[in-house]
Amino acid sequence: MPDKCLSGLNGGPGTPLALWVVESVHPEATHDPLGRGPGRSGPMRPEATTRTVAFLAVVACLLTLPLRAEGACLASPESPDRNNPHQFVVAFIESLQWGKQGSSRVQPDAALGDLLLQLTLAQEDYRCAATILDSFAESTDHFIPRIAVLARKTYSALIEFDRRLVAETTAALDTPGGLGSVIDRLSSLGAAKTEEWTGLNHIAAASVYVLVKFGENGAPSRRLRITRSERRELLQKLERAFGPGIRIGLRSAAGDTVNAADGAAYLLYRFLTDRKWRAMDE
Repeated sequence: MPDKCLSGLNGGPGTPLALWVVESVHPEATHDPLGRGPGRSGPMRPEATTRTVAFLAVVACLLTLPLRAEGACLASPESPDRNNPHQFVVAFIESLQWGKQGSSRVQPDAALGDLLLQLTLAQEDYRCAATILDSFAESTDHFIPRIAVLARKTYSALIEFDRRLVAETTAALDTPGGLGSVIDRLSSLGAAKTEEWTGLNHIAAASVYVLVKFGENGAPSRRLRITRSERRELLQKLERAFGPGIRIGLRSAAGDTVNAADGAAYLLYRFLTDRKWRAMDE
């Protein structure tokens, strides 16, 4: 499916092309790396027009890709108990998995056609992340619907950021001199997207309240609302989803950053391994 969309690109997939680079090659004209040629100082070269049309054809192809069926997002065909804290945390972990997949798809140094495809597919991953939490937004529990709604809003915002990145990039391709003027907007969108991901860590930190049993006076009781086996199942699910490195904390290679979904998962894992909090059957 991706090959079908990318087959018409000059140079083919894998040719690095950063959206924010504009290379000056003539004192009277600005040339961008997309091959769109001179801006207002002269007409576009024929080869530049051809490349623009090819890129826009890729975008049109992407828009025809079938969307993932909602059922494919869900691990179980059965409706979860929306008031069950264990089932909610299971769903929250799965939503983080989808979120990580969407974030990991996007490679800034990818060829433009690849990058547009990555951003489009990432939107579908974020939709799955939000869909998994849909029923829990209607929970009558005190904490579950609050966390579910906040997380869904985060994924919806990520979808919108990626949609705008695709839309503004493709619009710039079809406008003489448009890429230079859109760079600042693309940078702002990228910064806002990073901030939205950071907010997911705060949501994960708040999600542990779903698991805590509170006393009649509203104070935490140092007990959990899940059993020992449920606690063990959640820890195992986190390890399978995010790797054994989650046991000691996620570290990145020099110069790299830890994926925000990994960080959110680690906050959950650290809480569940804190033995000061006893399971309901201990």
